[in-house]
Amino acid sequence: MSVWEIAKFTVAEGKEKDFASTVLGSIPLFKRQDGCLDVQFFHSAEAPETFWLLLEWESIAHHVETFAGTPDFTTFVDSVSPFYAADPVVDHAERFVGGF
Repeated sequence: MSVWEIAKFTVAEGKEKDFASTVLGSIPLFKRQDGCLDVQFFHSAEAPETFWLLLEWESIAHHVETFAGTPDFTTFVDSVSPFYAADPVVDHAERFVGGF
């Protein structure tokens, strides 16, 4: 069963567009990772500083052991961290229902 990495980002005021562009530009980086199955990116309709990045991995190990040890991980973190108003919150979840 795959696992979803769910990362919630709180971005500094006025930096939302730059953050979104940076994450969107990073999608090819995720697509080439071993074990990365899907990428979804959301922006809050009510809180402009809030974003969620969801990555589907074959396993937690593909995220925390494989990807986190790559130069691509460092590149991504270095590119988005200047926009943070707070440290991101990251969790992993297994899907129970994928629709109806």
